[in-house]
Amino acid sequence: YFLYGLNYAFAFVALFLTGASLATKQPTMTASALASSLDTRKGGVSLQGLALTFGKVWRSQFASFVGNIIVVFPLSYLLSVGWEYASGVPLLHDHKESVKALRDQNPLTSLAWLYACITGVCLFTSGIISGYVDNKVIYGKIGKRMQEHVWLRRMISGPKLHKIATFTNRNLGGIVGNVCLGFMLGYAALVGSFFGLPFDIRHITISTAYFAFGVDGLDNTLSSFDWIWTSIGVIGIGFFNFLISFSLAFYVAVRSRNVALSRLPHVGRLIWRFFIKYPLDFIYPPKEDRREEDVFKG
Repeated sequence: YFLYGLNYAFAFVALFLTGASLATKQPTMTASALASSLDTRKGGVSLQGLALTFGKVWRSQFASFVGNIIVVFPLSYLLSVGWEYASGVPLLHDHKESVKALRDQNPLTSLAWLYACITGVCLFTSGIISGYVDNKVIYGKIGKRMQEHVWLRRMISGPKLHKIATFTNRNLGGIVGNVCLGFMLGYAALVGSFFGLPFDIRHITISTAYFAFGVDGLDNTLSSFDWIWTSIGVIGIGFFNFLISFSLAFYVAVRSRNVALSRLPHVGRLIWRFFIKYPLDFIYPPKEDRREEDVFKG
């Protein structure tokens, strides 16, 4: 389990440092953007701005879903085929393991969607951890203190120390959050096994990869049941990953601005107006950002 967590953590940190983004982690990183969208220059709140930001978040998640379908599945399938070609050994060793890779994503044969919700909580929690560490770095002036630390100044030259301090300021929160996420996902099955609870994780990217591995492991001879319900299961996993992590981030955002939950139905109506007027904005970005007066006037 430690190696599982370490593998996840290494992959997530590599994504972060290369400027990439874990698709379902986007909602957990939008709490500050959502909160900012509520602000107005007069000191009140802008529910219309929140509705516009919701559209942007939805669009990014739609892109992540499409990305999992057109990128992760074929690449994982090719990886499985290439592994067997190079090593002579199938990636999934037998028929039983291949079927399990499919059935673990199937909502009729597993608790995949419940586990997807648990994953959403982990994604949200890692985002909170990242934000906490980033705030600690900024308000604690960690970078400046590193540059003024007597021992560090003796051991490291000025320009190098400056680069390290700058790197720490920019990236420490993201690194810590992604490491925590990796180990939360890696140890989830152990927690469930230890307490005897239905506790595990399902992430759309990982589930899509296992779907592809299972397809290759069965030589593309899947039953209609497995094709249909595994596909539905993977889509549902992505939906619940997004729904839970976004809902928690959304709640934090509105509470941070003291917006009463009773006003959320009005936000829903604004989002619906936005969707009716500009439905393509929820799928593809417009040439210019929509303004509140353009969308909600009249």
